[in-house]
Amino acid sequence: MKKIGIVMLVLLFLTACGNRDEDVIEPMESESELDQQATSVQFRNVDVNIESEQFHIIGEVNSSGGLFYYKVELNGEIIQEEAYEQVENSTNEWSEFEIVETLPREVLEGNDPPVVVLYGKNQSGEPINENYVPIDTQN
Repeated sequence: MKKIGIVMLVLLFLTACGNRDEDVIEPMESESELDQQATSVQFRNVDVNIESEQFHIIGEVNSSGGLFYYKVELNGEIIQEEAYEQVENSTNEWSEFEIVETLPREVLEGNDPPVVVLYGKNQSGEPINENYVPIDTQN
């Protein structure tokens, strides 16, 4: 009789431990998880303005993963490392975006225009749908 009581008590305890209906707090997304998200991205109505040393890029983006990436290149060399922007609507709707960055003075004084590369990433973290937007520094 004691054995049956102990077995019933253990079963009751194990059943109570496995019953989890409460909300579980999910950890914040790491950058590697963010890299997995931007699998489809499109841009439209992209406009670039430059004031002093800052450039402003505005436009619309449609990103299935809720973010997109950008970097600044000059003659094929990266002069501003990769960064990402979160997208307000990640349900395949067009969202407005704005990027404001500062260019180094030597880039502004040079003859070659810097280029902003807007893109998404595939599941393996490689850039996809790259859009090259030149910045006219000779105003």
